Amino acid sequence: MKRIFVPTQTGADWQRLLAKPTLHWKVGASAMTAAAAWEAASDSLPPEIAALLDSTGRPDLMRLRLLAAIPEWQVPLPGGTTTSCTDVLALCRNDTGICVLGVEAKVLEDFGLLRFE
Repeated sequence: MKRIFVPTQTGADWQRLLAKPTLHWKVGASAMTAAAAWEAASDSLPPEIAALLDSTGRPDLMRLRLLAAIPEWQVPLPGGTTTSCTDVLALCRNDTGICVLGVEAKVLEDFGLLRFE
């Protein structure tokens, strides 16, 4: 995949980036819901994500400003044969510096324990 990113106009621009665009692009499912949330937030983090990060009390995660959001960022899986995709890779900044967030969207799906490292 090229590392050239173009701005989106709507959430529908995210569909072509999915591993299985027809299967995973459905109303109420994670991919379409995530695209809608990020597009609605425009040049900010979606409010639910900003509130969660602010609630940690960690200065490095609080009051983050979005610099760029990259949908379906490909990441290698050690020992795997294919790459996986982080639903959104967000590059952010606050007064303490730069922060990179890997966001995995889940709607009606288990994710496991939430943790901040």
